[in-house]
Amino acid sequence: MSIWSQIEKAVEVCTAGGIIAYPTEYCFGLGCDPLNETAVRRILTLKHRSWAKGLIVITDDVRRLRRLIDFSVGSSLITPLANWPGPHTWLLPALTATPRWLRGQHDTLAVRLITTHWHWHCVDKVGLRLYPPVQTERTSHRCVPPDKSGLNLVIA
Repeated sequence: MSIWSQIEKAVEVCTAGGIIAYPTEYCFGLGCDPLNETAVRRILTLKHRSWAKGLIVITDDVRRLRRLIDFSVGSSLITPLANWPGPHTWLLPALTATPRWLRGQHDTLAVRLITTHWHWHCVDKVGLRLYPPVQTERTSHRCVPPDKSGLNLVIA
């Protein structure tokens, strides 16, 4: 399947409330529509992760985060904007309306401005994607594709 076909399929799956697994800069990530509570809770269950920890939201453009991040706290954006894009995750002030299933018990939201072309194209078509890493190891040769049970699509 071509990369474009994979992206189209990933967009379909996420839009329908499904979960995808895809390669990231370091390992595999799980993705879904971050505003779909049911899909997010499925990821939390698959990862055996408490909602209280929060998750990372990825985007290709910081302006897409207007529904989630409090941009009125401008000083909190100076350093992230100076260092993006890149493999950096930043804790930014969340709007009070930002769902708890994303930010957990925090007043901030973990955000990453993505750098890989696959992500750019996928996020550009759908808007936002949830990005909780499956593993935290930093070297891709140690990453193992996730267990496929419970997933709607695996991009390899």
